[in-house]
Amino acid sequence: MAIYYGDGSNSNTGRVIKVSYADSSAYGRTSVTATSGGGESHQKVLWTALTHNKLSATSHLRCQMHITGHGKYSYPYYGTGVRADYTGGNYTTFHGSNYSIGAYISGGQVLWLIDYTFTPSNLNNQTGNVTFKALYRSVGGGNDRPFNIWNPNASDDNRGFQKQSVCIVTEFVPN
Repeated sequence: MAIYYGDGSNSNTGRVIKVSYADSSAYGRTSVTATSGGGESHQKVLWTALTHNKLSATSHLRCQMHITGHGKYSYPYYGTGVRADYTGGNYTTFHGSNYSIGAYISGGQVLWLIDYTFTPSNLNNQTGNVTFKALYRSVGGGNDRPFNIWNPNASDDNRGFQKQSVCIVTEFVPN
């Protein structure tokens, strides 16, 4: 028999402890800078999305981001990722980051989706502030970026409107 909690979860399937949300509306339409070299030393942070105050050392943090861009520039498929900064360290992964363009034209919409669950060991079993960042790097040696414009608006396509990106972090204890 399960215990049912107010958030809809139950003791058989785990429990949500806390949810944090941020959007990029403070940034508006932004030009994106290309990388200058390859590898980790040349990573660029597109967005410092939010800081989540992690409550439990044994909880997992699921980070979901929906990032909207305009103007395909290059193919950083394997160079888009997410980093979690915590006291004394960070954890970067390129898993759970999906990058998709529309038609293969320079002016198309680009969707960058991140869905990754950080385990307690990824974050050194710590509690406290964890800051989530969307980042990109060149796998082939430089001059790459996921798109030309982040959060496009009608100046990119007169049929459009101001877009924004979102980030949701869900802290949960699995069963």
